[in-house]
Amino acid sequence: MRVVVDTNVIISAVLWLGTPHRIIELAEQKRITLCMTQPMLDELREVLERRKFRRYLQARQTSVEEILSLLVPLIELYPSIGTVDVKLNDPDDAIFLICAVNANAAYLVSGDDHLLRLKQLEKIIIVNPSDFVRIVESNK
Repeated sequence: MRVVVDTNVIISAVLWLGTPHRIIELAEQKRITLCMTQPMLDELREVLERRKFRRYLQARQTSVEEILSLLVPLIELYPSIGTVDVKLNDPDDAIFLICAVNANAAYLVSGDDHLLRLKQLEKIIIVNPSDFVRIVESNK
């Protein structure tokens, strides 16, 4: 099952244990495939390099490079081409929708209320991390 996960959820997944981290575990178990584009990877790097995350990286005794090197084998990279005909409060969120469409993803996992309010784009279901994990784990 191909899944797009927004940057904030990925950051929660790699820096803290909890429901978003379970999404990474599902990818490691090959139960889902994380789909990303180069702009999504670039955004992830940029956000992780922000000053506010330094102490969390230090506490986990890791680096941005190490996190990315562990994530890259879990993802399939898709082109960032096309547009989506959806009015977004934050135009930067379009990268996740475009990736989901190009990857023919089943789900877009986000904690962003603007994206969650869409509920669905074409056949892509937009859910929060808790609902996504519950769905996947109920389909064992």
